[in-house]
Amino acid sequence: MLAAARKARSLTQPALSELTGIQQAEISRIERGTGNPTAATLLRLADALGQRVMLVPFNR
Repeated sequence: MLAAARKARSLTQPALSELTGIQQAEISRIERGTGNPTAATLLRLADALGQRVMLVPFNR
C-alpha cells in the first residue's frame, strides 16, 4: 500500500525520504514488508502522502 500511495503522488523513494526524514532503506523495507515501522514512522509517511493511519483493535 505504501508503494502504491507513493507512486500515485509520483514520488520516488529518495523523494519520500527527503520529505519525511525517514531513510530510503527503511522506506524500501516497509514497502517490501520486511520493515517494522513505529507508529510515528507510519504517521510521518501518511502525512507526506496525504493519507490517514487507522488503528483497529485486534481480538485474540
